[in-house]
Amino acid sequence: MEDDVFLRPAVAGTMKKDFVEARLHVDLQKHLTKEQFARNKELQKQFTKSRAMPTFVVVDPQTGKKLGEAQPEGLTPGTQTENWGKFLGRMIEAAGRKP
Repeated sequence: MEDDVFLRPAVAGTMKKDFVEARLHVDLQKHLTKEQFARNKELQKQFTKSRAMPTFVVVDPQTGKKLGEAQPEGLTPGTQTENWGKFLGRMIEAAGRKP
């Protein structure tokens, strides 16, 4: 997704204009303290229904409310791009804005 779908103009423009990326690493502790890793695991439990990776979660920065979550859908980059674009549109609407 990061190396293909997120870079496509239809997706990249929306993500740049309407979203702020933040990553929560929960698979490897490699560069985290035990405390940071434990906190990431707690946030994963709080915000996601799944332990599958990657899972994308959209949170309203003003309220802290989770607006939605998604995992990559589709077998081809074209299908993934279409599905991701629809997801972003739903998240913009959930935040009370117009896509």
